[in-house]
Amino acid sequence: MKKLKRCPFCNRGWIIPVLIVTVNAIAIMVQWGSLPEVLLAHFDLQGNASGSMPRGTLLVYPLIGAVICLIAFGIAHHIGKRKKEAGKLQILGLTILTSGIVLTIFSSTMVTLTAGKMPIFMLAEPIILLFSVVAFVICLIKASKRNITLPPASGFSFQTLPVKGIMNARDLGNYTVQDGRHVRSGLLIRSAHLAEAYEADLQHLTSMQTVKVVDFRMELEKKGKVDKKIPGAQYICLPIDGSGTLSSTASEKEMKKFFGRKTFNVKKLIVMAAFNSKAKTIARELYPTLLFNPQCQSQMAVFLRELVNTDGGAVLFHCTQGKDRTGIASALVLAALGADRETIVKDFDATNIVYGKDVKRYTRRVRLLGGKEEEIAVVKAFIGANTENFIKALDAIDAQYGSMEAYLKGPMTLTENDIITLRNRYLTD
Repeated sequence: MKKLKRCPFCNRGWIIPVLIVTVNAIAIMVQWGSLPEVLLAHFDLQGNASGSMPRGTLLVYPLIGAVICLIAFGIAHHIGKRKKEAGKLQILGLTILTSGIVLTIFSSTMVTLTAGKMPIFMLAEPIILLFSVVAFVICLIKASKRNITLPPASGFSFQTLPVKGIMNARDLGNYTVQDGRHVRSGLLIRSAHLAEAYEADLQHLTSMQTVKVVDFRMELEKKGKVDKKIPGAQYICLPIDGSGTLSSTASEKEMKKFFGRKTFNVKKLIVMAAFNSKAKTIARELYPTLLFNPQCQSQMAVFLRELVNTDGGAVLFHCTQGKDRTGIASALVLAALGADRETIVKDFDATNIVYGKDVKRYTRRVRLLGGKEEEIAVVKAFIGANTENFIKALDAIDAQYGSMEAYLKGPMTLTENDIITLRNRYLTD
């Protein structure tokens, strides 16, 4: 498989600063190439200009400009790895602006010192600077659009939390259930991991009296992505392997390829997984595995038991992206509370609004690498949520158990009293 050249800040963002450096470098080379007469006229045999300016000094200016640009880009890279995408875009914009200004100043200085003021070249300098400013503004605009409150799906309303560092964070509150009651707001929260949560996000969750955080991630998924702690909250790890038995059959080479990094980056792994035969199988069988695999069932049963045993406060549950394992958990909770099939499916499908842009972006990447429809389906399943497969999995529950209620009372081990307890606690009167 071909190797993607990805910018540490955003998709293909490295093109802009490299383009700026290249344009300036070409301009400088053209300038120096057109100055043989100037050099002969201004430098004596000892390499000194008539104005006593050492020739080597003139070469220092573009060199300093290039070094400063590289330092700026390196600092942005270092900081960018520790920030969310919006922050990375802002840093990238600052690097672009720095590159344009520095190269413009130093190359202009060189032109002045060499007395080689060429009208075309001097016209190029403000154009380069203007290009840098425009690119910087574009980056800021893109950054301002990240992590905003998303509009609800057509004909369906759901609550997003005002947290910038936690993706796909939603409150199950206000959903209507079959008896006309509504899910209480502020008690059941689903989200992606909390590793990149800001302090303000943690304060908001604390203000919601979050008493439990349930993490469905495997240990490998937590590499470099350890949850930030919510003061006073109990952390419960219920790792669920959505691959079923496939991960246990993975070779050492495959494990190293997908998990041998210091930081677990799910979106980068998904691009690689699109061309992996086992990953394709997981994409097709993910939801049936989560609902029918005994290990997955037992962990989901423990999760529901935690809700039954929670006397007060909010419970937040999450996986890596807050869509598959979290989506299944949310579906089971809503079913236990009496929500109909339509509400359950729409809550599950709302994830595709949250990650819609990412699906399109990474789909393009896989196509560029030669991916066909089968590979594209893997991206759509792993970055977004495959609602069609989810519905088929719900149908399979009806076919095997007769109803969702029977499934909840069977492998999920909920009793009638448990269901009454959940409804009394999490539904409005």
